[in-house]
Amino acid sequence: MAGRNKWSRVSILTALLNEVDTLIKDNPQLGYPSASSFVNDAVRRLLEKSRKRTEEDKVGNCKTACTPTETIVGSQQILKTFLREMVLATAGELRVEIDPKKLDKIVKVIAQKLTHNEG
Repeated sequence: MAGRNKWSRVSILTALLNEVDTLIKDNPQLGYPSASSFVNDAVRRLLEKSRKRTEEDKVGNCKTACTPTETIVGSQQILKTFLREMVLATAGELRVEIDPKKLDKIVKVIAQKLTHNEG
């Protein structure tokens, strides 16, 4: 049985599990056969996002002396990543779908408003 995945158990709030079960039951087109498969996919995606954010943070935090341009570009990337996560989290809380094609524009407009209001 070489190469077979080992499984571990973790705790999840019952309310969250109930939401996952309902989502899976009401939306078979999502393709999740079980709550476990949904949670595994969610964790995998969150790990990927976290790794990407960590890499973006490294760009924003120069290990050596940064030029002003490098500092600004890194800060803008961090701000846009943060805003993207906040918009998605807020939309999720409100149960509103955001067109992925429009998400970048939304983030860009918010970032411009914030940076123009600083000075």
